[in-house]
Amino acid sequence: RKNGYAYDGDDFAVPTELMVSITLHEYRNLVASNARIREENSKLTVENDKLKAEAAALSQPRQLKRWTQEDERREGEKEWQEMQELEARRKAQDMDKKEW
Repeated sequence: RKNGYAYDGDDFAVPTELMVSITLHEYRNLVASNARIREENSKLTVENDKLKAEAAALSQPRQLKRWTQEDERREGEKEWQEMQELEARRKAQDMDKKEW
């Protein structure tokens, strides 16, 4: 027992524990593989969250816009203005031809 029962360190062994010795190279490989696994896990978690959000968005019913009389009126006005502009361009071209 070191510093009471609240001690969290694991730098000692009790008589019933098995002690294993590893080389510094093996220890470094363990640390590196642990870091790679944590990094891969983090990336997969981010990707999983993105896919969950995308799935949630796709599962929501889409609100289809109904075509109203107001939309019809606006579309008619737009077509009428385009026709007026076309007619004005044709008249301008005719005037240019007459001048030549």
